[in-house]
Amino acid sequence: AKKYRRTRYRLTVDYASMMGSTCLGLLRRDMYCGRVAHLVNPNLDILTNKDKRPADDTTAPIMPYEVLSTIKARLQVDSVNIVNGSLTYGERITTGSPPAAINFDSMNVTIGGIANYCCDYDFTRISARGRFMQEGALDIRMVIPAANPEFSLEYSGSLGPMSLTAFNPFIKVAEHVRIKSGEL
Repeated sequence: AKKYRRTRYRLTVDYASMMGSTCLGLLRRDMYCGRVAHLVNPNLDILTNKDKRPADDTTAPIMPYEVLSTIKARLQVDSVNIVNGSLTYGERITTGSPPAAINFDSMNVTIGGIANYCCDYDFTRISARGRFMQEGALDIRMVIPAANPEFSLEYSGSLGPMSLTAFNPFIKVAEHVRIKSGEL
């Protein structure tokens, strides 16, 4: 974390369950494995401060395999099912101003093959359907390398028809422009 520029993450989940977990590994704190994790109504809210210029930082962003390798215990989840999830990403441009925000809601997501250095999962597969900015139907498929230091993401998706004015909550704050009309 930097002194002035901190990204805040807030995650709330109404209900979570895990089936097929390794109880002994959990008690020993050396193995976190399960067959299916089920999350109902999770809400992830991310806020990034853009109000101060970042210091010259030449470090590369952390890759998925690096994040997973920091977990010393064995981690393996065969699949994660998210029902009615939402994600809000906001950028605070100036101190005290409301954030420029985009959101995804009504998201139903399936994530398969989450593991660190313990298993046969080379890739994590993500399939998601929901709404973008409360209007456009969104369908995304991704394949992310879980253990490979070279990050080459495969993805495809579609965004259904929506009004371009739905982008105003973000671009009015971030870019000081407003879309009056238009269809995507």
